[in-house]
Amino acid sequence: MLSLVSAEHSAAAPRYSFTTASASGLSGPTQLQVNSAYSGTALAGLVTINTQGIQEWTVPTSGDYTIEFAGASGGYTPGALGGQGRVIKIQATLTAGHLLKILVGQEGGRHQFSVGYAGSGGGGTYIYNVSNSTFIAVAGGGGGAAQGNTQYVSTQPGVNAAAYNSTAGTAGTSYSGSYSGPGAGGTNGGAGETQGAGSGAGINANGANGGYGGLGGTRFSAGGTGGANGKTGSVVATLNVPGGFGGGGGAGIYNPYEAIGGGGGGYSGGGSGATRIGAGGGGGNFYSGTYLSNGLNTGNGYVTIQMVGAPTVALSVAGNVKTVTKGVAITISALIDDGGRITFLADNKRIPGCINRAVSAGTITCIWKPPVQKSVSLRAILTQSGTEVARSELFVAAQKRTGARS
Repeated sequence: MLSLVSAEHSAAAPRYSFTTASASGLSGPTQLQVNSAYSGTALAGLVTINTQGIQEWTVPTSGDYTIEFAGASGGYTPGALGGQGRVIKIQATLTAGHLLKILVGQEGGRHQFSVGYAGSGGGGTYIYNVSNSTFIAVAGGGGGAAQGNTQYVSTQPGVNAAAYNSTAGTAGTSYSGSYSGPGAGGTNGGAGETQGAGSGAGINANGANGGYGGLGGTRFSAGGTGGANGKTGSVVATLNVPGGFGGGGGAGIYNPYEAIGGGGGGYSGGGSGATRIGAGGGGGNFYSGTYLSNGLNTGNGYVTIQMVGAPTVALSVAGNVKTVTKGVAITISALIDDGGRITFLADNKRIPGCINRAVSAGTITCIWKPPVQKSVSLRAILTQSGTEVARSELFVAAQKRTGARS
């Protein structure tokens, strides 16, 4: 007679990775872009776009999650990098069924003309819980760089997003020949201030339009679009890529020599650069939950969400018996501590009536009738969004009925 042997293991919890889905510029991704980008991932079929660029996702399981979120960098020039977006990692409790709106910030573009370049502000990244009307997290985008090559010669990198624990945006920079200073960063969820370029949006206000045509970014609740680049005078722009989606401000240029970077979006917006030559400031940040780490990001923003600790499954046979009888139905049970879908198998064959069944935390049962006389491996596998997250396995000996012929 074979004895009962039990073995369990848990796979890593699904990692939900939200991206720009290949969108760029002042507008975010469409439903088609998201569907294509997330095909074959843990987010396949789970993200809805009702407002372009705002990704809607429902929390599948209650529990603690690690959440890493990054704002986008500002537009660069040939001689200077755009300001970097802020990256923050937290641990926060999420509730199953809560709807989250996620805006992933996009990198600011460049406004190029014959004698200079002006970078647009990078978009902030936002995570908003619709179910309780609160922001979970916001990461600021970086400011746009600026470069002048003739009458006013200066090359200025964009200003990074604010420190991880600062909700205020940062100010832009100025050139020694500027006749007015840069725009200050916004505070308390407000927009940044402006000079010649658009400033970054905060959660409570759209960015301000610049005097040289660059438009301010749009706040999250109004769609989060970036600001368009602008120009004053007869200057001809040879490249015109606007502020990043996520409230980044558009760059401004003035004929024939002024180049001014836009401010980054964030919890509070970044200020624009000063007149003549000036780089934009970065956006501010916000987080709930428990702080884990922070850093800086170059390029588009992103969000990753992953449950802390994998779910578990414990498989058992009715009466905790070590042997079962061929041809006689018996109940097998799986005790689980999370939701998803569960499938029971015997010797790697799915048991009819026990396939891909929706479950919540608790015990689910399956009726199994051993078809042969042998040692049998029983298994229960829990999946979430099509990905295996936990399993349990045990072995029983199936014997012939007493008094029955073999």
